[in-house]
Amino acid sequence: MSEADLKNVYGMFTDCWRLFKKFNNIQLTDEYLEAVTSDGGQLARRYGNGRFIRDLTLAVIMELERRGKEAKYNEAI
Repeated sequence: MSEADLKNVYGMFTDCWRLFKKFNNIQLTDEYLEAVTSDGGQLARRYGNGRFIRDLTLAVIMELERRGKEAKYNEAI
């Protein structure tokens, strides 16, 4: 892998971390989920919609959703 490719992968991880951080105040509302999905889509397009960036972005979105559902469940107990 070239140095340029490594920098690109580093950028993907960094941007996915920023996506996670931006939406860390989890709210399971339609508006919140739409914003996460929209920002995730923009991020994927920035890197050419390759499989790796789509998988990373999806992992972030799924983790936010999981944490939100878990928090909601724990509040109900």
